[in-house]
Amino acid sequence: MSYTIAVAGKGGTGKTTVASLIVKRIIDRKAGPVLAVDADPNSNLAEAFGSDIPVTVGKIMHDFLETKIDIPMGMTKESFLDFKLNTALIETKHLDFIVMGRKHGPGCYCYPNVLLKNFVSKLSGNYPYIVIDNEAGMEHLSRKNAEVIDLLALVADHSVRGLRAVKRVLELADELDIKIKNRILVVNRFRQENAELLAPNIREVGVDNVFTIAEDPLLVRADAEQVPVMRMSEDLEAVRTVARMTDEVVLDAAGGS
Repeated sequence: MSYTIAVAGKGGTGKTTVASLIVKRIIDRKAGPVLAVDADPNSNLAEAFGSDIPVTVGKIMHDFLETKIDIPMGMTKESFLDFKLNTALIETKHLDFIVMGRKHGPGCYCYPNVLLKNFVSKLSGNYPYIVIDNEAGMEHLSRKNAEVIDLLALVADHSVRGLRAVKRVLELADELDIKIKNRILVVNRFRQENAELLAPNIREVGVDNVFTIAEDPLLVRADAEQVPVMRMSEDLEAVRTVARMTDEVVLDAAGGS
């Protein structure tokens, strides 16, 4: 049974960075392989690892619904679609990707999310760990991309608005009765001078564990230089903090090697 980690939060808070660093730590500890699911139409997770994205779920859905496709004789539409989805699986030595991508044309992402959810469910038995980088905001929760989550990592910046945003995400998850076994808060761009002022807002989020990542200009530089996550220095504050968090909450708790 896979251990599912979902990363959620407000846009622009470093959500994808946290998700990719969780993946990095699992691989570094040789606890993988890992299935990384980029459930955000604005796909960034695979790019963080320097991987190309030749095919996405959104593109497959568009081609399937909007263009004329010659389905091979004796194959149903459902089995053909399942076959095509397998072409969207990006495979590397220790890490595989499946990417939502954007759909082409107007309309909502409901059907692509259903496809993604069902496909990930089929793949789940092949991976000890699944890490899902969710779309910014709360819409992904209403679609129930994952109905059972072993760890929900809520990422916020160190501001009242950011902390209130993740509190609403958690409230919605509870309203939808999504089973969450463990929930943590990751406060990114943490500033010690504001710690006491924002402490009540952090407590109000309602999680058992809180991890903070201080502002780090070296991480900003690494991102600007497009350094792949697996090559990021262990000296970076974010790399160290997420490694410790992943060890404490996931790997050591689950008996990872």
